[in-house]
Amino acid sequence: MKFVLIIAAVFSVLAITDIFVADLTKHATIKGMAASVLRDAPWMEFALAGLSMGGYVAQEIMRQAPQRVTKLALLDTRSCPELPEETERREQFMKLAQTERGFTPVTNRMLPLMLHESRVKDAPLVKVIREMAERTGVEGYVRQQKASLLGRISVRCCRRSSARRWYCAAGRIGSRRSRTAKR
Repeated sequence: MKFVLIIAAVFSVLAITDIFVADLTKHATIKGMAASVLRDAPWMEFALAGLSMGGYVAQEIMRQAPQRVTKLALLDTRSCPELPEETERREQFMKLAQTERGFTPVTNRMLPLMLHESRVKDAPLVKVIREMAERTGVEGYVRQQKASLLGRISVRCCRRSSARRWYCAAGRIGSRRSRTAKR
Protein backbone atom coordinates (compact mmCIF):
# COMPACT_ATOMS: atom_id res chain seq x y z
CA MET A 1 0.00 0.00 0.00
CA LYS A 2 1.19 3.54 -0.74
CA PHE A 3 0.79 6.07 2.07
CA VAL A 4 1.13 9.82 2.03
CA LEU A 5 1.60 10.93 5.58
CA ILE A 6 1.13 14.46 6.69
CA ILE A 7 1.90 13.74 10.28
CA ALA A 8 5.65 14.14 10.08
CA ALA A 9 7.69 11.14 11.11
CA VAL A 10 5.28 9.57 13.57
CA PHE A 11 4.62 6.61 11.29
CA SER A 12 8.10 6.27 9.85
CA VAL A 13 8.61 3.39 12.28
CA LEU A 14 5.91 1.29 10.60
CA ALA A 15 6.90 -1.66 8.46
CA ILE A 16 5.33 -0.10 5.39
CA THR A 17 7.86 0.47 2.65
CA ASP A 18 6.06 2.96 0.43
CA ILE A 19 5.66 6.04 2.62
CA PHE A 20 5.97 9.67 1.64
CA VAL A 21 6.14 12.12 4.54
CA ALA A 22 5.05 15.58 3.43
CA ASP A 23 6.71 18.79 4.56
CA LEU A 24 4.09 21.21 5.89
CA THR A 25 6.52 23.87 7.07
CA LYS A 26 6.97 25.86 3.87
CA HIS A 27 3.52 27.33 3.15
CA ALA A 28 1.44 30.02 4.82
CA THR A 29 -1.96 28.53 4.00
CA ILE A 30 -3.61 25.15 4.34
CA LYS A 31 -4.49 25.32 0.64
CA GLY A 32 -0.82 25.85 -0.19
CA MET A 33 0.23 22.96 2.03
CA ALA A 34 -2.31 20.66 0.38
CA ALA A 35 -1.26 21.73 -3.12
CA SER A 36 2.38 20.97 -2.28
CA VAL A 37 1.49 17.51 -0.94
CA LEU A 38 -0.44 16.75 -4.11
CA ARG A 39 2.41 18.07 -6.28
CA ASP A 40 5.16 16.22 -4.40
CA ALA A 41 3.42 12.90 -3.69
CA PRO A 42 5.14 10.23 -5.77
CA TRP A 43 1.88 8.40 -6.64
CA MET A 44 -1.35 9.36 -8.37
CA GLU A 45 -3.42 7.39 -5.81
CA PHE A 46 -2.59 6.83 -2.15
CA ALA A 47 -3.92 6.28 1.34
CA LEU A 48 -3.71 9.49 3.36
CA ALA A 49 -3.24 10.01 7.10
CA GLY A 50 -3.22 13.36 8.88
CA LEU A 51 -2.65 14.17 12.55
CA SER A 52 -3.73 17.53 13.96
CA MET A 53 -2.50 20.16 11.45
CA GLY A 54 -1.98 17.31 8.99
CA GLY A 55 -5.68 16.53 9.38
CA TYR A 56 -6.60 20.06 8.30
CA VAL A 57 -4.37 19.59 5.26
CA ALA A 58 -5.83 16.13 4.54
CA GLN A 59 -9.31 17.63 4.51
CA GLU A 60 -8.14 20.26 2.03
CA ILE A 61 -6.57 17.53 -0.11
CA MET A 62 -9.96 15.83 -0.14
CA ARG A 63 -11.47 19.07 -1.40
CA GLN A 64 -8.81 19.60 -4.07
CA ALA A 65 -8.28 16.05 -5.36
CA PRO A 66 -10.53 13.44 -3.73
CA GLN A 67 -10.03 11.04 -6.63
CA ARG A 68 -6.39 10.56 -5.62
CA VAL A 69 -7.18 9.33 -2.08
CA THR A 70 -8.09 5.66 -1.67
CA LYS A 71 -8.25 5.67 2.14
CA LEU A 72 -8.30 8.51 4.66
CA ALA A 73 -7.42 8.64 8.36
CA LEU A 74 -8.00 11.86 10.31
CA LEU A 75 -6.41 11.72 13.76
CA ASP A 76 -6.79 14.23 16.57
CA THR A 77 -8.02 16.95 14.22
CA ARG A 78 -11.20 18.88 13.61
CA SER A 79 -13.12 20.76 10.97
CA CYS A 80 -15.29 23.02 13.08
CA PRO A 81 -14.27 26.57 14.00
CA GLU A 82 -12.23 27.08 17.13
CA LEU A 83 -13.72 28.46 20.30
CA PRO A 84 -12.36 31.89 21.34
CA GLU A 85 -10.34 30.35 24.19
CA GLU A 86 -8.73 27.89 21.75
CA THR A 87 -7.71 30.73 19.44
CA GLU A 88 -6.31 32.63 22.43
CA ARG A 89 -4.28 29.57 23.49
CA ARG A 90 -2.98 29.12 19.93
CA GLU A 91 -1.87 32.78 19.90
CA GLN A 92 -0.20 32.36 23.31
CA PHE A 93 1.69 29.31 22.04
CA MET A 94 2.87 31.25 18.97
CA LYS A 95 4.13 34.07 21.19
CA LEU A 96 5.83 31.60 23.53
CA ALA A 97 7.50 29.85 20.58
CA GLN A 98 8.83 33.18 19.31
CA THR A 99 10.14 34.43 22.67
CA GLU A 100 11.64 31.27 24.20
CA ARG A 101 14.90 29.66 23.25
CA GLY A 102 13.98 26.40 21.58
CA PHE A 103 10.65 24.70 21.14
CA THR A 104 10.59 22.72 24.39
CA PRO A 105 8.33 25.12 26.39
CA VAL A 106 5.63 24.94 23.71
CA THR A 107 5.90 21.17 23.42
CA ASN A 108 5.68 20.82 27.21
CA ARG A 109 2.38 22.72 27.21
CA MET A 110 1.00 20.93 24.15
CA LEU A 111 1.69 17.33 25.20
CA PRO A 112 -1.20 17.17 27.71
CA LEU A 113 -3.49 18.58 25.02
CA MET A 114 -2.35 16.07 22.39
CA LEU A 115 -2.03 12.89 24.43
CA HIS A 116 -4.23 11.00 26.82
CA GLU A 117 -3.01 11.37 30.41
CA SER A 118 -1.89 7.74 30.44
CA ARG A 119 0.51 8.42 27.52
CA VAL A 120 2.05 11.75 28.60
CA LYS A 121 4.90 9.88 30.31
CA ASP A 122 5.34 7.35 27.47
CA ALA A 123 8.99 8.20 26.77
CA PRO A 124 9.29 6.72 23.24
CA LEU A 125 6.07 8.40 22.09
CA VAL A 126 6.95 11.74 23.69
CA LYS A 127 10.42 11.54 22.11
CA VAL A 128 8.92 11.15 18.62
CA ILE A 129 6.59 14.11 19.18
CA ARG A 130 9.41 16.30 20.53
CA GLU A 131 11.64 15.41 17.57
CA MET A 132 8.81 16.20 15.17
CA ALA A 133 8.29 19.58 16.84
CA GLU A 134 12.00 20.40 16.70
CA ARG A 135 12.13 19.51 12.99
CA THR A 136 9.16 21.80 12.33
CA GLY A 137 10.96 24.63 14.12
CA VAL A 138 9.59 27.90 15.41
CA GLU A 139 9.13 29.54 12.00
CA GLY A 140 7.34 26.50 10.56
CA TYR A 141 5.18 26.18 13.68
CA VAL A 142 4.12 29.83 13.60
CA ARG A 143 3.36 29.61 9.87
CA GLN A 144 1.21 26.50 10.49
CA GLN A 145 -0.65 28.11 13.38
CA LYS A 146 -1.43 31.23 11.37
CA ALA A 147 -2.64 29.05 8.50
CA SER A 148 -4.96 27.15 10.84
CA LEU A 149 -6.43 30.43 12.09
CA LEU A 150 -7.38 31.35 8.51
CA GLY A 151 -10.04 28.67 8.52
CA ARG A 152 -10.69 25.06 7.68
CA ILE A 153 -13.05 23.22 5.44
CA SER A 154 -15.80 20.96 6.67
CA VAL A 155 -15.16 17.26 7.12
CA ARG A 156 -18.40 16.78 5.15
CA CYS A 157 -16.28 16.92 1.99
CA CYS A 158 -14.59 13.73 3.21
CA ARG A 159 -17.94 12.02 3.59
CA ARG A 160 -18.81 12.85 -0.01
CA SER A 161 -15.37 11.87 -1.24
CA SER A 162 -14.24 9.10 -3.48
CA ALA A 163 -12.07 7.62 -0.71
CA ARG A 164 -13.20 4.05 -0.34
CA ARG A 165 -12.65 4.14 3.41
CA TRP A 166 -12.13 6.96 5.88
CA TYR A 167 -11.58 7.02 9.62
CA CYS A 168 -11.63 9.82 12.21
CA ALA A 169 -10.25 9.34 15.72
CA ALA A 170 -9.37 11.56 18.64
CA GLY A 171 -7.86 9.62 21.52
CA ARG A 172 -9.44 7.29 24.03
CA ILE A 173 -11.82 9.91 25.36
CA GLY A 174 -12.48 11.53 21.98
CA SER A 175 -14.90 10.53 19.29
CA ARG A 176 -14.40 7.98 16.55
CA ARG A 177 -16.18 7.77 13.24
CA SER A 178 -15.62 5.36 10.44
CA ARG A 179 -17.26 4.81 7.09
CA THR A 180 -16.91 2.29 4.32
CA ALA A 181 -18.04 3.55 0.96
CA LYS A 182 -20.35 1.44 -1.15
CA ARG A 183 -18.42 0.52 -4.27
